Amino acid sequence: MKTFKIISSHSVFIDNYNDGELKNVNNYSLNATIKAEDPRKAIELYFKKELFYNFNFENSYIPHEEEDDTEENTLIYDVLVDFDNIEANERSIKSWKKGKETLYNNNIFITIFELTPVKI
Repeated sequence: MKTFKIISSHSVFIDNYNDGELKNVNNYSLNATIKAEDPRKAIELYFKKELFYNFNFENSYIPHEEEDDTEENTLIYDVLVDFDNIEANERSIKSWKKGKETLYNNNIFITIFELTPVKI
């Protein structure tokens, strides 16, 4: 089991189904130390146990897989949330698509580091 430090920077925007992201309404950062077998499993656990969001690597953007000159320890993920920053459910998303409910896009920028003990 390895130990990872994960830092997440969040930018929250009002999101409109037709117009996309609108006004930025919140920014914050979180972090946690996660024990896992590998970095990908650590990120999955971070989303589940720290952020309380569903997570799927297929829906993430991993910059170093798309661009040559970027760091290899970053990931970007978006989650539709309600006013209380709880992941939107199917009913809320249907209502949002009809313009009857306001949802927010929580844009999450993840940086992960493996922590290794050192001898002093």
